[in-house]
Formats: sequence, C-alpha cells, structure tokens
Amino acid sequence: MKHRDYVAERLARDPEFREAWEAIEPEYQRARALIGARVAAGLTQAQLAQRLGMAQSAVARIESGRHPPKLDTLQAIAAATGATFAIAATGLRLVAPEGMTLPGTDAVPSEAPPQSMADGLPSTCHPARETAGA
Repeated sequence: MKHRDYVAERLARDPEFREAWEAIEPEYQRARALIGARVAAGLTQAQLAQRLGMAQSAVARIESGRHPPKLDTLQAIAAATGATFAIAATGLRLVAPEGMTLPGTDAVPSEAPPQSMADGLPSTCHPARETAGA
C-alpha cells in the first residue's frame, strides 16, 4: 500500500488521526508551498538564502513549516523565486500560473480554489485537472 493510500484510509476511518492530520495541515502546506517555489525556480537553499540576504539555515527553518515567515519575508521569497502564493485559512499555497505544471508540489492552477489535504490528498498540479472532486 502506498503512503498516500494509507493516509487516505486512516483519515476516513480514524477520527483521532484525522484531527491530528488537520492540526498540522497548515504547517505542511506552508512547507510544501515554500519548497515548491524554490524548486520550481531551480534554486538551492543556499542560492535562495543569498538572494534573500540570509543564512541557508534560516531558509531551512522557514521551509520546515514550523517557523512561519513574516509577510515581508514571504514577499521577498515570492520575488526571489518568481512565485505567487495564496494565503487561506487552510494554509499557504503556491499558485501555478495558467497552464503550468510544477512537479512534486501541491500547487493549484491559478483559477482553482485551494483544496484541503484531508479532502482527497491532492497531488501534483496538472493543467487539465478538474477542480471539482479532484
């Protein structure tokens, strides 16, 4: 059984697991979005840190998801990577420009509303992906 299938099955049958998963979801989404933006820009943590004027270890802390960036830092990351982020109650999302696929991320097409990890465990952004029931 794949990890994604295991998690989906546990979310469906175990209310305590679902509650714990939902509690860490914003942290997870933030980490995925920040790492996805850097990777999509073809940057290492050290290269991004240099563009931001900070240490590589600071980028690693931000990307861990446990240390949310300040808004001005998030704006600097967006500028340094060419990324667009969407901030919602469910967490931070990397928004893929129309028609762009960002492998390895949970980026959503710019016209699609953000989805919750608990609702179907969304995978990589694909231009042809349906927004309803995906």
